[in-house]
Amino acid sequence: MNNLTGNRSTTMSSAMVAPYGSANGSEPSSDPYRELANQAFLNAFQCGLIAEDQPWMFMYSDSHHDYFKHKDTKEYIKCLKEVK
Repeated sequence: MNNLTGNRSTTMSSAMVAPYGSANGSEPSSDPYRELANQAFLNAFQCGLIAEDQPWMFMYSDSHHDYFKHKDTKEYIKCLKEVK
C-alpha cells in the first residue's frame, strides 16, 4: 500500500538533505528539529514518496504524518509515519 498524498513523481534534492546534518553532512546533529527532519526524509525515501533529485523541504510532523513542501511549486505532500 502506498502511503502518500499528492503527485507520485515528486522527489527531493540531495542538496536539501545536507543542511539537516553537520556542516559537512558526515556527523549526526544534536538539534531535535534536524533529527526529526532527517527521520522524516528517511521515511519518505523508504516509502518511495520522494527521491533525492528534486527540492523538497521538511515542514512539520503531526502524530501520523510528515509534511513536505516543494521549493519551486510550493506543493505540499504528506507521508504516513512509520508505525513503531
